[in-house]
Amino acid sequence: MTFVLHGIGISPQVAIGKARILRSHCPSIAKQAITEAQIPQEIDRLNAALQTAHDQLNQARSSINLETSSELAGFLDAHILMLTGTTLSATPIETIKNKSVSAEWALKSHCENLIQRFNTMQDPYLRSRKLDVEQVINRVLCILLGEEASHNFESHNSHEIIVANDLTPADTLLMHDSGIAAFVTESGGALSHTAILAKNLGIPAVIGVQNASQLISENSELIIDGKTGSVLLNPCDRILQYYQDVLQRNQQQQIQLNKLVNIPCKTQSGQLVQLHANVETVDDIPNMIASGADGVGLLRTEFLFMNRESLPSEEEHFECYQAFIQALNGKPLTIRTLDLGADKTFHHQDNTSVSNPALGLRAVRLCLSDANLFEPQIRAILRASAFGPVRLMVPMFTTIQEIDSVIKIIHGQMSKLQKKKIAFNERIHIGGMIETPAAVLCLEDFAKRLDFLSIGTNDLIQYTFAIDRVDESVNYLFNPGHPAILKLLKTIISTAKKHNISVSLCGEMAGDIKYTRLLLGLGLTEFSMNPNSILTIKSQINTTNDHTIKPMIERILEQAYPREIETLLESMNCTEN
Repeated sequence: MTFVLHGIGISPQVAIGKARILRSHCPSIAKQAITEAQIPQEIDRLNAALQTAHDQLNQARSSINLETSSELAGFLDAHILMLTGTTLSATPIETIKNKSVSAEWALKSHCENLIQRFNTMQDPYLRSRKLDVEQVINRVLCILLGEEASHNFESHNSHEIIVANDLTPADTLLMHDSGIAAFVTESGGALSHTAILAKNLGIPAVIGVQNASQLISENSELIIDGKTGSVLLNPCDRILQYYQDVLQRNQQQQIQLNKLVNIPCKTQSGQLVQLHANVETVDDIPNMIASGADGVGLLRTEFLFMNRESLPSEEEHFECYQAFIQALNGKPLTIRTLDLGADKTFHHQDNTSVSNPALGLRAVRLCLSDANLFEPQIRAILRASAFGPVRLMVPMFTTIQEIDSVIKIIHGQMSKLQKKKIAFNERIHIGGMIETPAAVLCLEDFAKRLDFLSIGTNDLIQYTFAIDRVDESVNYLFNPGHPAILKLLKTIISTAKKHNISVSLCGEMAGDIKYTRLLLGLGLTEFSMNPNSILTIKSQINTTNDHTIKPMIERILEQAYPREIETLLESMNCTEN
């Protein structure tokens, strides 16, 4: 008899295989007293373990393969940053000295105290970051105890499905590189680090399946349906055959998608559409080019600032951007200036006392508050523009004053370069990301000052509904198809066209096939997404008839309830064009 478990589907893929149960890997530590003479030795052991953990993560960071999303690099950077300096060593060392206990016990006690502090934080996002602390400290504890810090997937095969309480991003990467078919976890949400990584790597996964490791037996037959969020245990022959057919169709579909790489992206009526990629490292470029992307619509530059003691120099910025330009070989590059301050921070910035960093000193606000952050990056982008088609994009504009201030700074840096006779593109396009309702309301004035716009739907939705999208108690409100969001998108696209400036969409919505025809119907002709989504979106665009969907778009925009929009979207996406 087939038994069905339900959770949150992450990647819309299917997998069939045998269950492999991973038990929680948490080292057991007993309190151990030491003599006064052993104190220096324990401190040395602790420092050595911290350094080893730091080296392990750095090695993992440098060996990320080309298919890996930029998110993993950010996760590893955050973990590396915790191991930099004395963040995790100062308090345990004092404990070793004052209480004469082992390094393991001192570090474990420090971890427990930190978790208690995280649990008292009001901000849900900061509270959720306790998992990062636990994962990093667990790695160090395993090193101290001589145990493996991560699960070993080498003995597993491509027909196995991992079932675990939770998985770290590093575990997810190891599974992907080892060819594991899929995974099921008991914990986690759709916006957790592991979920985002699984989605971008295309790993079939269902998370949030309560008691999965108790209900699923080792080596039992499983089917993972990432589209419906279903885990089918011991499927009958009829169901098994159905999903085997689905797998075969998916493989054939991928073969057909690969044929689209060199085919122009345009609707049935001939409307050309540009598909760009969101990237973070130059290693992303080969995968982007292989997908047939028109260029880079969003280069995130935060990685230059993280996992380091000092700010990046102008030359570091310049050399990095020049490497991207060379790798792109003539394809356009849109560089987003520093966007730190919400979920991403660096050691110069202290957000621990801020109740909600997403509403604090972040993005362009942070850059305008510190010339040492902003001006070297601006100069480097300008210099890079002499070597290829480069655009400069600034995140999270909310006021006219911010735009005027940024443009003044850019012109000032242009003057400095001219005096030094350093080449740059004097007509470089300057754009801004539209991520708040305030920006949409001021868009008429924004459009008069900017050369292009980019819609960041992730933040736009979050700020529109006043929610934290990683807070599981309210993230049900995170709905790109809500009437309010559709009205905002329509306003942005219409205003850009009115002022004859280009507009793209670079949030998660751009790579979701569910919304492709909707966005086309709203007038969007530039998308920027994860490279792995490009061929799927191109296929949907190339089979879309603009004239057929136009009346359906009008009906969608008239609806007041999200569920009615959902029904119309399903109908429009099923329409043969």
